[in-house]
Amino acid sequence: MVLLLIVNLAALAQHRIAGFVKDSLSRKVLVGAHIIDSTSMKVVTTDNTGFFSINVKHTSRLSVSFVGYEVQGLKLKTLADTLVEILLSPDNTIDEVVITHNKRHTHSVASLSNIELQQLPSLGAKPDVMKAIQLLPGIQSQNEGTSTILVRGGNPGENLYLFDNVALIYVNHLGGFTSVFNPDIINSIKVYKGGFPASYGGKLSSIVDIAQREGNANGLKGAFSIGITDASFVAEGPTKLKNTTFIVTGRKTLIDPIFALASMLSGGGDYILSYGFHDINGKFT
Repeated sequence: MVLLLIVNLAALAQHRIAGFVKDSLSRKVLVGAHIIDSTSMKVVTTDNTGFFSINVKHTSRLSVSFVGYEVQGLKLKTLADTLVEILLSPDNTIDEVVITHNKRHTHSVASLSNIELQQLPSLGAKPDVMKAIQLLPGIQSQNEGTSTILVRGGNPGENLYLFDNVALIYVNHLGGFTSVFNPDIINSIKVYKGGFPASYGGKLSSIVDIAQREGNANGLKGAFSIGITDASFVAEGPTKLKNTTFIVTGRKTLIDPIFALASMLSGGGDYILSYGFHDINGKFT
């Protein structure tokens, strides 16, 4: 019985294992390495000097691990307190990882749809396209009431206007108070206020890309509207040719007689001065 008691006490006895954990190549200490007793699930970590200390039993199994290094087991060969130096080998080799990404071009773009354009309040029969653009952030008019735009402080001549990818030189009537675009045929408006590609040309401030809409393919339809300054119409529908549509829009100012009457009453001599304009747009698809 005495012999059995001695054997049991030896099995239950604990001793201390202490030491340093280092890199096997550079001999630098590894801070935060884990020393795990898989028998009692006790875990200690190395301090700022790479030192650790743990109480274990004779039957304990220790393993030392650190991120990027191979896990190393520690065999206990003695029942006495032991000071050890553990050298871990780097194991940071992984399979090849290929990361691909397609560059996404980000532009400062503001857009207006036909529905949003038609819902804007206006003095005439239809809202003015250029005055609608002035409501977008970073854009303002050159003078109060005019249709010329200044984009982020640039000049009016530094803007490129594309109408179905066709560049327009001058886009205003009445010296800049009304734009040449008929809202009835506009499908969408995109305004690039910065970062636009160089393929658009040498303009500095902005790109105003205006797309015309296609005619209604389900049947003939039309509309007529009249306002304080102008009257406009739109007609659209399919043609007799298969898979083809058309749309025609037009507008005419109503201020011509007013200018003529003012010229007659002013006593300007033998000449009667009047001013007005009309726009006709069509698209065959």
